[in-house]
Amino acid sequence: ATLSHARPRHCVREHMGTYGFIPAEKAMAWSCCLNPSREAPGCEVKRL
Repeated sequence: ATLSHARPRHCVREHMGTYGFIPAEKAMAWSCCLNPSREAPGCEVKRL
């Protein structure tokens, strides 16, 4: 199958860590990617 005929895949982004205080950064952030925004899209992409 060519790329244009391939079935579309759906992706979900999620964080694998937890959101909390990171002492080394002295700020709140995701433990997996250190993104400071709680509403940030996930750093891991999961294909469904």
